Amino acid sequence: MLRRVRGGGKGGVEIPLGVGDGFVFDAGEDRNEEQGGTVWKVDGRRLFFDRRSGIDWGKVVVGRELWKTSDPKLEREVKRSWKSGRLEEKGEVLDLVVKGRVGERLVVECRGKRVESEVDLEKAERRPLNDEVLVSQLGRLGGTGFSLGEVDNLLEGEVMMPLGELNRLRRRLVEELRDERVVRDGQLALVGLSPEVKEVERGEVKLRVLCRSMDQLRGVVNEGVGRVYCDFEDLREYREAVEMARAGGAEVFLATPRIQKPREVGFFKLVEKAGADGVLVRNLGGISYFRERGIPVVGDFSLNVANPVTARLLMEYGGFEYLTISYDLNERQVEELLRGAPADWFELTVHQHMPMFHMEHCVFCTFLSNGGTSIKDCGKPCDRHSVRLRDRVGQEHILKADVGCRNTLFNGRAQTGVGSVDEFLGLGLENYRVELLEESGKEGARLVRWYREFFEGKGEPSDLVRKLGAVERLGVTRGTLEQRRNEVH
Repeated sequence: MLRRVRGGGKGGVEIPLGVGDGFVFDAGEDRNEEQGGTVWKVDGRRLFFDRRSGIDWGKVVVGRELWKTSDPKLEREVKRSWKSGRLEEKGEVLDLVVKGRVGERLVVECRGKRVESEVDLEKAERRPLNDEVLVSQLGRLGGTGFSLGEVDNLLEGEVMMPLGELNRLRRRLVEELRDERVVRDGQLALVGLSPEVKEVERGEVKLRVLCRSMDQLRGVVNEGVGRVYCDFEDLREYREAVEMARAGGAEVFLATPRIQKPREVGFFKLVEKAGADGVLVRNLGGISYFRERGIPVVGDFSLNVANPVTARLLMEYGGFEYLTISYDLNERQVEELLRGAPADWFELTVHQHMPMFHMEHCVFCTFLSNGGTSIKDCGKPCDRHSVRLRDRVGQEHILKADVGCRNTLFNGRAQTGVGSVDEFLGLGLENYRVELLEESGKEGARLVRWYREFFEGKGEPSDLVRKLGAVERLGVTRGTLEQRRNEVH
């Protein structure tokens, strides 16, 4: 996107484009109404368009975005690079030393590496290996991440060898330097990016609950939970949710949408205006938006924190209180994460209906509206209807819509990771989350009560699993590959 339309007469607009560039005026959600063409003339800061473009100026809205769609100059440069068979690129500069004499092997040295030919050098009858030939053959480093610096030609006399052998030497040298760089950079990355881990003691469990309705929130607050997350389809309810949570003595963090498009910044503003204690951030756009405003943030599972390096980068860049551990990790992988980074950086979702997939397509609009195609004319059937998808074994999975009309399909059966909790507590993990989906307020309060009793040491994990009727599993899988390996042995 170059700039927003500020106004102008018919056939002209103030915008930084060049002659021959393609452009299109944004038409919002209706792509069929987009107007565009080619720049015909540039006069100062004003542009004029080819009349044959057929622009309907009545459909160009002031305040909309203007997008550049093509650049002839750039296209010519790309085509020229394709025709030459290589792209101009720079990488690490290699200074080479070339040695040898008649009857001996040719040697190329660089950064302590030494490669030599498989055949001996011969006296040159014509076309000896001079500086020009060496630079031409040894400088073919496109796509390797290296570029040629100086070539110190120490060959004695006029010698020659097949150019194919010289190319083979170049490839061998690049492979050895690459291997060395991978090892060197890998070690530096681990040393420079891995967080410092301190010995921890087993602390007090902090139980948080995510609610998806006002009824659930009311029941959970009455149960005395210290912090709640709200993930409502209608963000306009967030202000009332904040008031209810605070009246019950609970901190409240509000969830952003999982996906955030450029034109949807209004969703962030609704979250901000609700005046909550913090925000459960689910996308990268939310990190910068709320960080700049000094609002406390917790990173949700969709940021995919699966290793210590990612955790450190997000903690330092985003200023998070803590991060939700990725749902991709099984029990053993969570343990490795907790050993590789401070445990107080993380929160674990110990109970949930696992989100199976998230999509742009709205099932509610497609099948339950009267010919609607978007939120403007669908009639919001998601407010009145419940949709479940039945799989081949008869399990019904729950479909939910968000404020952006994107749909998430949740597994119809809840899962719990209580069987792994004791190990995680020993590694210092204190923050645990319970996520509600379609439970009533009473059911949500009862579920929270059971988890609280478990964390207080009342009962075994198997007892809680039985009461919940849930699958005992952590994350997406508990370790399918490990199970198969054991079966083979």
